[in-house]
Amino acid sequence: MLGQLGWSVSRSDTAVALHLLPGAASGFNESARAAALIADQQRLLGDAGKKTAKETAAAIELRSRIRTRDGASLAASLAGATTGKR
Repeated sequence: MLGQLGWSVSRSDTAVALHLLPGAASGFNESARAAALIADQQRLLGDAGKKTAKETAAAIELRSRIRTRDGASLAASLAGATTGKR
């Protein structure tokens, strides 16, 4: 039964579909995920989903840059916290 189910978007579902992928991807923090979101949204919804995908992708990119910038100091802080050192 599940093999027969397909994902398609009707006009009434478009408003929900515009936010479905961006919502699912919103927790990521890797640049590759941001690029994949834009590509997938374009493939599934065309230009209609571009704005929402780009906004979410920009937030993912920001978290990726912060992670890159602060990753080493965060790792050091966490290592110190587990050993009792500060």
